[in-house]
Amino acid sequence: VVHTSGTIERVCQAMGCWMELRAEGAEPVRVPMAGHSFFLPRDVAGRPAEIEGRVALVALSEDARRHLEGEGATATSNALSIEATGVVVR
Repeated sequence: VVHTSGTIERVCQAMGCWMELRAEGAEPVRVPMAGHSFFLPRDVAGRPAEIEGRVALVALSEDARRHLEGEGATATSNALSIEATGVVVR
């Protein structure tokens, strides 16, 4: 479990069930909201955020990748994700 911060690059425009978080000098990381247990407002891209969650290496299936990309995701080639159990948007 990690606690980290960065800038919200993108948010799922269907439900707010994932975001892409970018730390300075790094590629964005996919951050799903712990099993759809909570959602983010869809208009928070560009704002700073702090998250807590479990780091995972999860290779996406082609279907999952297409699904996420259909919702606007771009960080789908990297297997690294952080399943957020808490998010604070500033």
